[in-house]
Amino acid sequence: MKVNRDRFRALFSERKKRRILVFGDIILDHYIFGQIRRISPEAPVPILEVTDEKLAAGGSANVALNLSELGFNVQLSGLIGEDADGEYLDNMLRKKGVGTEFIQKDRERPTSKKSRMIAQRQQVVRVDREVVNPISSDLAGQFMDRLTPFADMFDVIIFQDYNKGLLTKELILSALALFKDKIVAVDPKYHHFFDFTGVTLFKPNVRELRQAFGIMSGETPSLDDLSRRALEMLQCENMLLTQGEKGMTLYEKRGGSAHIPTRAKVIYDVSGAGDTVISVVGGALACGASMQEAATLGNYAAGVVVAKLGVAPITYQELFHALPSD
Repeated sequence: MKVNRDRFRALFSERKKRRILVFGDIILDHYIFGQIRRISPEAPVPILEVTDEKLAAGGSANVALNLSELGFNVQLSGLIGEDADGEYLDNMLRKKGVGTEFIQKDRERPTSKKSRMIAQRQQVVRVDREVVNPISSDLAGQFMDRLTPFADMFDVIIFQDYNKGLLTKELILSALALFKDKIVAVDPKYHHFFDFTGVTLFKPNVRELRQAFGIMSGETPSLDDLSRRALEMLQCENMLLTQGEKGMTLYEKRGGSAHIPTRAKVIYDVSGAGDTVISVVGGALACGASMQEAATLGNYAAGVVVAKLGVAPITYQELFHALPSD
């Protein structure tokens, strides 16, 4: 499937009128850049001499930011703590055009934060600050009470699961029932992999697919067979299996499949690539693209963001210029 710049421009011409809800785990990404030139005398570990730091939206917040940068009308629903990190994310997202009215705050847990220490463009260590216990039924009910009156306003719903405790089975099933007549796209993790039934698009990567079926690292079952089994068990309309440097494969409920080779020319960092894929695919579907067109655009978008260091959204102009002109 070929999508050129003219087709992209035509598809996305009405994007500002398309309303998309991103629902999932909100993460603050913290990058600490520096140089390593010596080993600590206190322990056999390298010393990172810090030269710069950066904060960025991660998880479902990165998906929402991608959509906003592409020009969509996007709302984010998720959980943050009553802390400085949560306040920073809320303010930053609103300044970038992301609606945050459906974000809930929980004083019992901090805003999820991942700190990555990077030297010479290589990640040295990652430090996670988070509580991943499942949210309570009361809090799940608060999310549903907040979303239910506004369910009809959205064209597309994107679920972004990072196993941080927000998307419990109870909340997933309630939300799927609420949005049963909408285009629904899911970027899953293995804990609730098989709870997202009957959706429009299900987008796992190879690791998540293998984990969902309990496949050990030494085993090598056919990815095609696993994908077909997952598609049948989930009863979803389409599954897009992302495969890193091997590209991605689209499986359709009616039996068809199409492999889409990678468009990446340079790979510096794959962090956030899956977020960008689900953002572009969901946005394209909101604009009326076919599933193959949407997947093709998502593949081009992934090729752009993996050339960036750290989690970073794609812009409309970046995606436009990545596409063929004829």
